[in-house]
Amino acid sequence: MDIASLKHLLPTALWHSLKDEKARGRQFSPSAQILNWLNDEGSLTQRLIKFSNDQFSVNLLSQKDKTIYSNEALALNVIPQSIANVREVFLLCAKKEMVFARTVIPLSTLTGNLQELLQLKNKPLGAYLFSQPDMIRDPIEITQIQLPSGEVIWGRRSVFYISDKPLLVSEYFFTCFA
Repeated sequence: MDIASLKHLLPTALWHSLKDEKARGRQFSPSAQILNWLNDEGSLTQRLIKFSNDQFSVNLLSQKDKTIYSNEALALNVIPQSIANVREVFLLCAKKEMVFARTVIPLSTLTGNLQELLQLKNKPLGAYLFSQPDMIRDPIEITQIQLPSGEVIWGRRSVFYISDKPLLVSEYFFTCFA
């Protein structure tokens, strides 16, 4: 996986509701296998733990405050060029990189108990999110990104709310899911 190429293309990713795309009749059709992963509204962490026979791990690449992409600001309904805490990780199954995940946490979200999000390190965000009794998730959006190598990467994202405070989670599935 050429992660540098993927990260370079993320600012220009076009996100769509799968239902909207079908209604417009566009060529935007993931395979049934990847669609199953993209549309799953449960915890990706739990699904990957099961998929890997409990050989799941998280590799933290970075977590720091930085300017977010325009499409992320739009999804979070914040001012373009906002600064947010951005966490990037690989989700691994049996030590194999399966998913690249990028979480954008507005600084206004990081108050009270939600400051715990800054301390996750190599712990899965999904375990935290799905353990919150007041967690709400917006509908899933998907994107298709073609790398210079010709490889197609499918991604999904959702805005999650904990105590009415938003964070955006984007997940990019490598070809092993296609």
